Amino acid sequence: MLLGLVGVCGAAAVAVYISLVVRGPSRAALISKAGAGLTFVLAGAVAAYTATLRGAGSTSLATHALCFALLILSGLVCGVLGDIWLDLNALVPTAAQAFAPGTSAKVHDAAPSPFPNAPAQEDDSAASSGVAPPQGGPPENAPPAFMMAGFASFALGHIFYTTALIWYWRPPWEATAAALALAGLFAMAVVLAGRRRLGLDFGQLTVPAGVYGFILASMAIVAWTCCITTAGVGALPMGAGGTMFLISDLVLCFQLFRPGKAKPSGTAVCLVFYYAAQFAIALSPLALCSAS
Repeated sequence: MLLGLVGVCGAAAVAVYISLVVRGPSRAALISKAGAGLTFVLAGAVAAYTATLRGAGSTSLATHALCFALLILSGLVCGVLGDIWLDLNALVPTAAQAFAPGTSAKVHDAAPSPFPNAPAQEDDSAASSGVAPPQGGPPENAPPAFMMAGFASFALGHIFYTTALIWYWRPPWEATAAALALAGLFAMAVVLAGRRRLGLDFGQLTVPAGVYGFILASMAIVAWTCCITTAGVGALPMGAGGTMFLISDLVLCFQLFRPGKAKPSGTAVCLVFYYAAQFAIALSPLALCSAS
């Protein structure tokens, strides 16, 4: 009952956020996004509590379920923090974030935004008059600080998810190594082939995007590896969540790194898959305890 109520509140919060953000970044959108994120964290907490109760008949099972759920909760919290950083990236385009994909960066260039109707940052008077900016500021080629913080938060979250999977299911090391190798190939394909064939231009974020893509793909592929090697469905929500995360972030790549303005439809698709992924991951403790 409680989990159903959290799900309804979460769906409503996500709908409100999407309706706001397709109009452009705003403080209201940032607040609603934080609220939507807190609902999947709450769903994870309820799932963790329920999973622990289900395993109460066995101390070992309850301990394993609790540890798995705590790792999942840690990843969900990182997701909320990543959400906030990425919205701040679009809402507060400061000189510390100055970055222009594929061109020589300038201090007054705005950071890329995944949102339609994002406000463009105007040149300051010093830059427009040809006067050199004050010394001691951020390097001209520095990637956008808020976006980097968002990447780091989400990457840490996926590391928590992957750790939970490997720790709980303990797939053979050969299968895990193969999964990681496949994830590396996937990340390289997105970064390299995406630039040549799809027109994606990661600019100064090429390396961070590749590293993040590897970490994200690792989580999804390791989850499916756990399903295959254990011949069970306990890791299925994690596999489904990881796959939806991949789809969401691939759409985000086109929103962020392809020349042209971000489309509202792309933003909506990205967010629908993202929140579906997080809720699937949040509920994963229930599935693996049922499988046990």
